[in-house]
Amino acid sequence: NIDALSSLSGTLNGGLAVVSNDVLTNIDAFNGITEIGHYVDINTNPLLEDIDGLSLVTAIDGMLTFAACPLVTNLDGLSNVTTIRTGIRIFNNATLNDITGLDGVTGRVEVVYIENNPSLTSISALSGLTTVLSLFLATNALTSLTGLEGLTTLGRLGTYINEPNLTSLNGLANAETSESDLTIFNCTSLTTLGLTSLRTVSGNLLIHQNPALPQCRVCELHTQLTTFTGTLTATGNLIDTCTETCL
Repeated sequence: NIDALSSLSGTLNGGLAVVSNDVLTNIDAFNGITEIGHYVDINTNPLLEDIDGLSLVTAIDGMLTFAACPLVTNLDGLSNVTTIRTGIRIFNNATLNDITGLDGVTGRVEVVYIENNPSLTSISALSGLTTVLSLFLATNALTSLTGLEGLTTLGRLGTYINEPNLTSLNGLANAETSESDLTIFNCTSLTTLGLTSLRTVSGNLLIHQNPALPQCRVCELHTQLTTFTGTLTATGNLIDTCTETCL
């Protein structure tokens, strides 16, 4: 019970951490806070049912971390947030299936890290983002990358995609440049890349262990690039009329 904190209101000059509370079921005591001056860390709360207590928050001037809250199914409590200064980390949430509470966030973030949310099928709520310096998507249940169409540059801190249900990376079709390593690994259902605008990779290109992806699709992407400064790794894909040495 955190009812004693219900007097908090307006701008919170600092971070907000709700971590390792074994019996906490809600954070309604925070329903007067409108801005958070640093990070938000909601992590390891096994009985937390929702985050609706943050429904008045419009800005987070730091990193948002939401992790290991197995009963929370959505992030609707963040539906009024338009600015997250540093980044978004969402991981290890067993039943989280909806992040549309983030669909008001626009512009630039440094980090998008979404991992091991086995019920999460969509990141379309991220459609307002135009710049992401580090993109990490792994072992969720994503069926598409719809929501990333606003990214024309994949940032200097790297891009890593390991999503077993993806058949295409079409959500990144507008990406023209990768400023660092681009890794597409163990996407076991991937049959096409869909990176139709990509022309520059200033780092390594690692497209490997994607058993349904014809090797010729990798060859075509390599041919499509006009600037490539790194090393190509392209093993463990589906061998068709191309070979692993075609590059």
